[in-house]
Amino acid sequence: MIEIAPDNPIGYENIGSVYMRQGKWSEAIPRYQKALSIDPDSPTYSNLGTAYFFLKRYDEAVKMYEKAVQGTTGDEYLWSNLADAYRWLGQSEKAQAAYKRAIVVAKMGSDAQSAGSLGDLALLLRQNRGSNASSAKYSASACEISGGLADHIQ
Repeated sequence: MIEIAPDNPIGYENIGSVYMRQGKWSEAIPRYQKALSIDPDSPTYSNLGTAYFFLKRYDEAVKMYEKAVQGTTGDEYLWSNLADAYRWLGQSEKAQAAYKRAIVVAKMGSDAQSAGSLGDLALLLRQNRGSNASSAKYSASACEISGGLADHIQ
């Protein structure tokens, strides 16, 4: 696709994603950078941030995740990724704020993905803050959302 449409970011994004699935983080980075130079978007910034994260280049991961969350308000995974990168940098206050934002975004959804996100975030809060009360509150919200979905799952 790159040879046919070199100005289309999708080809570069796809190649970057293949490298990511293979665990070739360094090889994915220039592909995502090229895609972003053509058409910057939140998912590609997040993917680039993830490549940096797996390479333990947390400062660069934070920069990409920050750009990713600027482009959207409705994806709890972007906020959770940003929180994880802050946590690995030892910036616990920023991590907590980003985790809380992820929870707010997840609570706005009412699907299985949001319920799973709330459960994951509750566990992360408990691990990072030792707060059983906050963790229990978000676990309950996850169960509430998923309880309404249980009738639809077979």
